Amino acid sequence: LSNIASNVFYGKIMRNNPKSQGSLGMAMGVMLSVLVLVTLLFFWRTYSVIEANEQYQQQLADKQAKISARAIQTLTDSIRNRMIAVILDDFFYLDLGDLDENDAMQQQLQMRLKYYFPEMYSYSLLDTSGEIIGGNIDFSMGELCRLDARHVADRLRFKTSSDPFMSAIHPVPGAYHFDVMFPVLINKKSMVFFMSFHADVLHKALELQKVTSHPVFLVSRRFPNLIEVSYEGVIDQLKRPAKLTAEELSETVVRRSIPNTQWQILVQKNTAEMESFKQQKYLEALLIYGGFLVAWGIITWLLMRQEFRRKTWMSRLDFLSFHDPLTGASNRRRLEEVFNNASSRYKNEGIYSGILYLDLDNFKPINDRYGHVVGDEILKIFAKRLQACCRQFDEVSRLGGDEFVVVLMDLGHLEQEAYIHLTEAAHRCYKALENPIDVKKDTGEILSIPISASIGSLLLSHDDMSMDDILNKADELMYRAKSRDK
Repeated sequence: LSNIASNVFYGKIMRNNPKSQGSLGMAMGVMLSVLVLVTLLFFWRTYSVIEANEQYQQQLADKQAKISARAIQTLTDSIRNRMIAVILDDFFYLDLGDLDENDAMQQQLQMRLKYYFPEMYSYSLLDTSGEIIGGNIDFSMGELCRLDARHVADRLRFKTSSDPFMSAIHPVPGAYHFDVMFPVLINKKSMVFFMSFHADVLHKALELQKVTSHPVFLVSRRFPNLIEVSYEGVIDQLKRPAKLTAEELSETVVRRSIPNTQWQILVQKNTAEMESFKQQKYLEALLIYGGFLVAWGIITWLLMRQEFRRKTWMSRLDFLSFHDPLTGASNRRRLEEVFNNASSRYKNEGIYSGILYLDLDNFKPINDRYGHVVGDEILKIFAKRLQACCRQFDEVSRLGGDEFVVVLMDLGHLEQEAYIHLTEAAHRCYKALENPIDVKKDTGEILSIPISASIGSLLLSHDDMSMDDILNKADELMYRAKSRDK
């Protein structure tokens, strides 16, 4: 992963754009863009799946309403068709004038009707005045049944309308039922053929056509919030209130009227299932997104780690290219840049600079006596002391061995003033370097080694001299000082 991240962000991007090479900001920008893009994709995908499920649930609700309405309509149409078949039976052409008093004929008629209608609750024949002339419904006929029967009889007598009778459930305690009324002509007499059926057949019809888990209710058109039949059973078998609340009515997604009845099929939202589906999808999205975040975090960490290591290595290489690896002082390459800068400032602004050429006295005997480890430690401490006694913008360089050069910048615009500052700096460095150096040997013994340095100082003039010429001249001055000190 680390190599992939490095290749993608630093191998391709940085190589194609050298100005951005080593830019951690660009890499982090790309990673953050990926994070934002994937986050948006996750939100869009989850929203799309949930929306698609809601549309699918709506389609299922439409399908359920259509199937349930067709089942109830098929049931009522089947009853009417069988009633027509019964009317065409020769039995109905007999003289039924004494049907009300002829128990044997009524029993025979009931047996025939039970054959055609096993689900029948009761039956009756009414004349056009709404009076019962036969049947077994006389004592169990409710007030609503009587009103409906008289209404059909009046329409038959006055021929006001040929609209079919609209079935509805009548609340008779212990025998909730619905009626089917049909006009017949028997022996040239108009009559109303009247049959009642247990409401349980409606419940069975709904149950047999259940294809979804949506709540489905058979409600009255006259009272749209009154549940007459549901999957639980008929109205008197419900374990919940028979009336729908305003909140439940607001969750209705489909209403479908059933022809030739006073019923509607009402289908509600499958709230529990939809909420369960949403929670499941949210959980899945959260888990997947969490996994992505972990992977993204690991890759980002590896990327930053790789970049940090790369920058550290590049900084190390940059440092080594301009500094001495032992003492940390500038090397000859850096010294050349500083010389060019000092020369440019003198030519353009007239500001003097100077150099101090330093050489440790008797370093070779010390190095031979105590070894290179002690000698290297002396050089390190010497370079630190030298840097401590110089200004921040002065440059301390090691030419090699025990030879050091200090470039003193901005000594002034006047030559005499610059020479005074140069002399003061040389004296300050001489004093700072003459104290003994304490070095700890591998055995733990601490050596206190006295040191001193010979210093050759030179003020950089307007003469066009190369760096090597200047260093040679300063070296010559340093050796004169060393000979004088001896």
